[in-house]
Amino acid sequence: MHNYLRLRQEAELLKQQALEAIKRRDDAKAEGRPAAEMERLKQEADTLMRDFTKFVIKNFEKYCVSIH
Repeated sequence: MHNYLRLRQEAELLKQQALEAIKRRDDAKAEGRPAAEMERLKQEADTLMRDFTKFVIKNFEKYCVSIH
């Protein structure tokens, strides 16, 4: 169970980083920032969200119940 709690904490940190990157991207869009900056922020947000998703799939699939 200790490992599960550690994994949850790591997942929460990754999720927060991804959500903060999405907010930075959305704020920049609302401010009318240049296209190059928007693309950089989009790539950052996409990468962090992908990293979070991969982490969750890799580390939590064993805790899920398959419905087949």
